Parts: sequence; structure tokens; C-alpha cells
Amino acid sequence: MGKSVYSLVLMDEVVDKVDEAAYQLGTSRSGLINQILADYVSYTTPEKHVEGIFSSLENMFKEMNTFQVLANPSPYYMNITSSLRYKYRPTIKYGVELYDNSKYSFGELKVTLRTTNQTLIRDMNTFLNFFAKLEEKYIRGILEENLCYKIEEKKYTRQFVMPKEQGVDKVDLGVLIGEYIQVFDSVLKVFLNNLPYIEDACSDAEKEYITLMQKVHAII
Repeated sequence: MGKSVYSLVLMDEVVDKVDEAAYQLGTSRSGLINQILADYVSYTTPEKHVEGIFSSLENMFKEMNTFQVLANPSPYYMNITSSLRYKYRPTIKYGVELYDNSKYSFGELKVTLRTTNQTLIRDMNTFLNFFAKLEEKYIRGILEENLCYKIEEKKYTRQFVMPKEQGVDKVDLGVLIGEYIQVFDSVLKVFLNNLPYIEDACSDAEKEYITLMQKVHAII
């Protein structure tokens, strides 16, 4: 979506009020005027689209005591945390980034383990590789675009693609992201709770993955 410079004749008093409102909202004069005009003509800007997705996602997790929604570091990014039943209560951070204008993906999830416990780090790395194999096995053929992910130490990055189902709006995308985070979080905890018995951990985690993925509204 392109942007251009336009000349407008506005009252100084109106611009002063716009500047005050823009400052309170943490945006620019141009950004606020653009949004006001978009609302007036019933046009959904990319910023408004993202706001709707995050609003849906936040409302979903506010009802759960196992997750905590953190303050957004930017309009296109949201952080959610979940604690593990482990010594010193380490946390998993789920960072959701939405793209403004991408042809193949509308955003990505960055999962990060926050701990210095070397045993837990090793187990997390084992799980991430196991989880990626589950995704390859069960959903690669379902997605409209290629399954795209990256595994690093204590970190898993996974791109989201638009689901094949028609009529999915911005609110539904928030729900779909939330469902995926819940699946990952639950499968991870089942896996860790079964350790050090790795075969049981993999078996039970795979069963949990299959069960939960059958309940989601769409695959992203």
C-alpha cells in the first residue's frame, strides 16, 4: 500500500488538537489524520487490521491464568508468556509479529525459552526438533504455502500462512494464532513432564498434538 504527500488546508486550531491527540496515542500527525479519514470512509488500514488481530488475541488469553500478555513493544508485535513447572519457574515467551504487506505470510511466532538451566536448554532443543518433525508430518501438505520454520538454541521461529478456509477475517486470525500458541504450549509441557523417559515423552506429546490440532478452526 503506497503513501504520497498531499497538500491540505487546515485550521491551525484543528491541527493543534490533532497533535495533542496524536501525542497521547503515540502516533504522528499524519498517522492520526490518515486513520481518521480511513474510519470516515470505512476503509481498514493495515494498522487497524493488526489492531483487530491483537485485540482478539489479547481477549482470548485474558481469560486464561496460564498465560500473561505483556505490553506491546510495537504496534506490530505482541509478547505472551507462560511458565513451566520447573525449578525457579522458567518462562516461555511467545512473540507474535504481524507483517504489514507480505505476499506469502501474514506474520510469525517466535518462541523463546528464558532460562540458564543447561538441562532444560538441552531438553528444549530436543523438543523443538521433535515438534518440527510433527509439523512436517501432519500439516505440511495442508498449508497453502510451504511450511517455514527455523530452529536455534532455545528458540523456534515459525511463519504463519493464510488458511485455505475462505472468509477468515481479522478477528479469526487472532483466534487462530492463539490456538496455535496453546497447542505448542500444551505439547511442550506434556513432553517435559514425561522426561527423562524420552519414548513416553514423544509418544504422549504426539498424541496431544494430534488431539489439539483436530480442534483448531484452521491450520496456519
